[in-house]
Amino acid sequence: MRPRDVSEILRHFDQLPDWAVVPQKVTALLIGESARSLRRKKPIPSFPINGSLKGNRVGDIRKLVRESEGGRAEFVEPHS
Repeated sequence: MRPRDVSEILRHFDQLPDWAVVPQKVTALLIGESARSLRRKKPIPSFPINGSLKGNRVGDIRKLVRESEGGRAEFVEPHS
């Protein structure tokens, strides 16, 4: 997954339906954990995307962020 793909998903995250599945790399950025910690702790169910790439449902991520005190509620794009 290219960094540009990740930034596009983050930019449009609020518009994604709850049933959409995004890569765990995106989930890790949104909840403030490393992708490795996310795979190890498994706070929400994961689903295969393709090959070895796994992801999480957007609705599950939103719920986790709401319940988490330290999670990031929204992605703030850096100013250039």
